[in-house]
Amino acid sequence: MVREELHAFSVIAARYEHVPIWRTHDKHRKQMKRGYFKMLYNQQNKDETIMSVIKRLFGEHIMSRLTRTQNRELSFRCITYNMHRLTNLIILMFSTRRFSIQEYRVTGH
Repeated sequence: MVREELHAFSVIAARYEHVPIWRTHDKHRKQMKRGYFKMLYNQQNKDETIMSVIKRLFGEHIMSRLTRTQNRELSFRCITYNMHRLTNLIILMFSTRRFSIQEYRVTGH
C-alpha cells in the first residue's frame, strides 16, 4: 500500500539476507533485497523515540471519533511536544551562567 497507493518509500530491512534474490517470492521483497537507503532506515529510531515520548507525556488514547478530528488531535499533540521541547531549551539556556537576562536587555536608544 505504501509503495503503490502513496508512492512513498517503504524502508524495511530484509529478514533473510542469506537467501538469494531469485528465490525471493514477492516483487516488493525483491526490491528490499536489492537494497534501500540506509541513512533513511537509521532515521526510524529517532521517529520511534519521539512517538514514544509523545505517548508517555500526553497519553496514548485518542478521544476523537472522526478521522478528521483524530488527525487534528494528533497534530496538536505534536505541536504541544515541540512547544514543550522549546520551553525546556529556553529554561535550560537561561539557567546556565553563560546566558543571563541582563545580556538580552533592550535599551531605549
